[in-house]
Amino acid sequence: MINERLILNFYIKHQIYLFYLTPLFFLIGRASIDLVITYIGLNFFIYRILFERDYSVLRNKIFQISLFFCCVLILISFFSTNFSVSMFKSVSYLRFILFFGATTYLIKSHYFKLNHFYYVIGVCLIFINIDIFIQYLFGYDLFGYEKVKSSVNSYRYSGFFGDEFVAGNYILKFLLIFTIITIFKSKELYKKYISEFLIIFSIIIILITGERMAFISVLYSFFFIFIFISKVRYYLLVIGILIITLVAGIITFDKGVGDRIASIPQQILFKKNDQYYNPHLNLFKQSIEIYKNHKIFGTGIKTFREVCNLNENSITLNHDGSKINYCSNHPHNYFFEFLSETGLVGFLTFLLLVFLLLYFSGFKREYFYNQKLSFLCLLVFLFPIATTGSFFTNINGCYFWFMISLININLIEQKR
Repeated sequence: MINERLILNFYIKHQIYLFYLTPLFFLIGRASIDLVITYIGLNFFIYRILFERDYSVLRNKIFQISLFFCCVLILISFFSTNFSVSMFKSVSYLRFILFFGATTYLIKSHYFKLNHFYYVIGVCLIFINIDIFIQYLFGYDLFGYEKVKSSVNSYRYSGFFGDEFVAGNYILKFLLIFTIITIFKSKELYKKYISEFLIIFSIIIILITGERMAFISVLYSFFFIFIFISKVRYYLLVIGILIITLVAGIITFDKGVGDRIASIPQQILFKKNDQYYNPHLNLFKQSIEIYKNHKIFGTGIKTFREVCNLNENSITLNHDGSKINYCSNHPHNYFFEFLSETGLVGFLTFLLLVFLLLYFSGFKREYFYNQKLSFLCLLVFLFPIATTGSFFTNINGCYFWFMISLININLIEQKR
């Protein structure tokens, strides 16, 4: 009996510790975080569902919606232009749903301590911020990675991520989570000056990385928090003034950073011969053209790279009538990706998933105050006009469902 209890305690505890360390696994690399999320999900499926025959997770509304969403993706794969690729991606997507299901049990455990997870996020943010700041000052980071030249006067800084310019995106996502938990658990976790310093330092580092979309996203996310959370407006106002001063100073004295920020309006507005200066906007047009030819079920998950260069999906330019195709691995926007690769069926299902997730994370009256923090975080992640990676890549899938598990933390916390 004692041995069984020890085994059960180990089974729960080691998965909780893995959950605590997910920010670190995101830092280590895509393979590590995908492996951890898959491991936790499969443990849940094998032990809880198959052996214990515990089906209580099926009563969780978010799990029900997520499972339905995954089933629709599998259905759509039967109509894909590349059946094997789309079906593999759809079926393997189940691991994220199972991971979410596992968190519903882990979070309920009395072993789960939110402050442990919070401190891991803080340490990871401090580490990546210092690493990039050293790279900015000296030209190389703690591991010897050099800054990357992107134009005559401009450099990109990504720390030990090397030539993968994802550091700003990582800081953005975990800074939002850190801020949400700080506000949600302010009495227990808030540390005067330390929390403010980490937030300001992180935003400045996002600016330095040169990732414009991450910088824009962090600005409008904190603007949303300012609008919706009245109790932190004074602090955000003070922080905002400090950030504006620091940003203005960096842009003035660092021409490379200044040029990248100054080019944002041109990236959005400039257009010549019916082609946008920003390649992402051209990809949006290409997505719409693909959708027109595959309206119901789309072309299938992860097929954009294959169908974007087909003659049937060519775009006719207005100024001379010539035809052109814009190609990339994906459309660089979640909503256009769903529209082109899953058609109306997948797109409407995705909108339903988003709406219901937003409903459970912010609109339900009984959870409105604390849950609207998660609502804002989810809203930023799914902001319709933002340029993004592919929704179906391993890393973005991990980010998204990890975010959904945090919504579940708040829901369960409110019911305790």
